[in-house]
Amino acid sequence: MTRHAAGVAVLAMGLIGWAWASPVAAQGPWSGLRPCDGTPHTELVPDRPTGSWVPTTGPCGGCGGVDRCACPDPQAAFCALPERFWVRADYLMWWLSGVQLPPLVTGSPPNTPQSQAGVLGEPGTTILFGDSPAGDLMRSGVRVRLGAALGGCRGWALEGDYFTVGQQSAGYDSGPRADTPIISRPFFDLLPRDGAGQPIPGAAPRYAAELVSYPGILIGKVIVEYRDTFQSAGIWGRHPLCCWEADPCADPCGRREQRVDLIVGYRWYSLTDSITIHEDLISGPQGALPGTAFLITDSFRARNEFHGAELGFVATTHRGRWSLEVLAKVALGNQHQTVVIDGSTSITPPGQSTELFGEGIYAGRTNVGTYERDRFVMIPQLGVEIGYQWTERLRTFLGYSILYWPEVMRSPDQIDQNLDTGNFPPTVDPSLPYPTFPAISSGLWAQGINLGAELRF
Repeated sequence: MTRHAAGVAVLAMGLIGWAWASPVAAQGPWSGLRPCDGTPHTELVPDRPTGSWVPTTGPCGGCGGVDRCACPDPQAAFCALPERFWVRADYLMWWLSGVQLPPLVTGSPPNTPQSQAGVLGEPGTTILFGDSPAGDLMRSGVRVRLGAALGGCRGWALEGDYFTVGQQSAGYDSGPRADTPIISRPFFDLLPRDGAGQPIPGAAPRYAAELVSYPGILIGKVIVEYRDTFQSAGIWGRHPLCCWEADPCADPCGRREQRVDLIVGYRWYSLTDSITIHEDLISGPQGALPGTAFLITDSFRARNEFHGAELGFVATTHRGRWSLEVLAKVALGNQHQTVVIDGSTSITPPGQSTELFGEGIYAGRTNVGTYERDRFVMIPQLGVEIGYQWTERLRTFLGYSILYWPEVMRSPDQIDQNLDTGNFPPTVDPSLPYPTFPAISSGLWAQGINLGAELRF
């Protein structure tokens, strides 16, 4: 790993040195910086008003960015893309709108009655994890873009990019297995039952909790893990709709050019997240089954994948070494969503074989499974970027982007805390069809700053 990182660093330093050492020679009034030494130079340049190639003398250097033999049309040459190839890399400092976690782990002070331990709304109950947003902190990422001009007149370019803003996680670990402090997992009990699993006549639905640790009753621990990943890739064509340049030879140290380009292509977005709750318990000496070991897991995973067309516009203006670029685009296509709910419980009485069940607490027999759906969505994006041209080949830039992805499914949103304890393993019948799969969706905002460099050659 260290050797690879060192090799990448050496390669990057070599490329930057090559770009920095490149002379600021002219490649045409539409291409990069012209020399500032004031040396007169006679050449042919495309002239838009007359629609022909005309001679000019001045300190602009050679305007041969486009070969007149390959592109005999001066009008097309006037809007030609500056260089044949380019590569750029960005460091991303982005934020996502995050997701609201339900209250997943609760605690109670010592001597709390067992019937009130960890129950929401009871005196002394505190939320140890959940009831808060996750995935909304600043995250670092990277974006890489490659481009190539096509044809003799370079009227079209092919570009592609990939970016990721990394993985973000949140979690809770109650520590080593113990019977103190009092820890529970809260839920809303739709059908209160007695110790034999039978419904209590006349009992109204109420808040309740499943114990994780309680003095003399249960020795246990609970671990909660949440993770998410957001990434995207695309490929598109770029074509100038209009361009103009004000007296290019009047500014020998830079460009005075404006252009508006059309972009049309393909875009892929991917948002995945998961939340897992794991319990490791042993029944205490005062418990119902002393010495019995329990392993309980609830797992929720969500994946959103977008595939579609992308259409937009890029407006660019140059003033000497400085440039300003404004981007507006929208992706239209199909969004495929998959949610996987999985649960497991193992019960091992002392000296006996282990019983295995395919359910947990929030992942019960009524909602365990794989759920899929497709939606047509539009994902708009806006961006602005300021650049500075250091040499003919090297440019650095600072920008801001924001996009909105509607109707994404997040794993914490699929946790239904309305439960019937008759669906806890081992299950009893009859029982209510809870928990359910709520199929809740929400919008995702992604925004942030990018800082990077571009090489053209």
